Amino acid sequence: MDNSVKHAIPVSILRLGSTEVELGHRSLIQEAPLIISVNWAQEYSIMRTPGHDEELTAGFLFTEGIIQGMDEVTLMRKCKGEKGGMDVSTLDTGAPIVKRATSVNSSCGLCGRVDLDSLIEGLQPVTEAFPFPAERLHELPHHIREAQALFHATGASHAVALFDALGQVVVVREDVGRHNALDKVIGERLLARRPLASHGAFLSGRASLEMIIKAARAGFPMVAAVSAPTNLAVEAAERLNITLCGFVRGREITIYTHPERITV
Repeated sequence: MDNSVKHAIPVSILRLGSTEVELGHRSLIQEAPLIISVNWAQEYSIMRTPGHDEELTAGFLFTEGIIQGMDEVTLMRKCKGEKGGMDVSTLDTGAPIVKRATSVNSSCGLCGRVDLDSLIEGLQPVTEAFPFPAERLHELPHHIREAQALFHATGASHAVALFDALGQVVVVREDVGRHNALDKVIGERLLARRPLASHGAFLSGRASLEMIIKAARAGFPMVAAVSAPTNLAVEAAERLNITLCGFVRGREITIYTHPERITV
């Protein structure tokens, strides 16, 4: 976490009901670009929290449809130099180059897309259908909070966790960007040559369209979020056969699509 957090800086704190300005210190989450060069022909600049860059690279390339798996990657290495970055070489599979803006900020993973509707139309519905107890969903936020070291230090990170059919948390990653955190957990599975489809994804914030698209590419049958989904996220989840749950906190769960996977 050292390169993910800037050491505490001096701040002024004003508390409600007090006229005194208190001096204190706060740690800041780091946000910096990662340049991914693919076959020395296409570059992607991603604003992210430094750390787990190999996972982010693998997950990003996979969820963008640039690669279908790590078997297509012949080289992945960190670039030398002050700016850093990742060099990736892939097999020539004849797949078209993904058309999008070369810069991706930390709040939007779909910026620069040519045709948003085609993102849904081109994806296959998820076929995995494991039943999942509602009680296990209630327990997930607690287990994930324990692993959010970056959030506890700065209060500024998103987290994504993968959980299996038994409700066990497999991996948790944090980042200033929600979609980056999801790419990191997907990348962790890819680099470890572990299966993706037998997992669900838990999001610390809202569920947006981009998160559903990435989940569909990974074959996740379930996406659960602490907050609400967007209308396009619900539409995509319905069409892609993904069980989408929101407001997973406390003793209530809102199931927006495909409730048949949730058992009580």
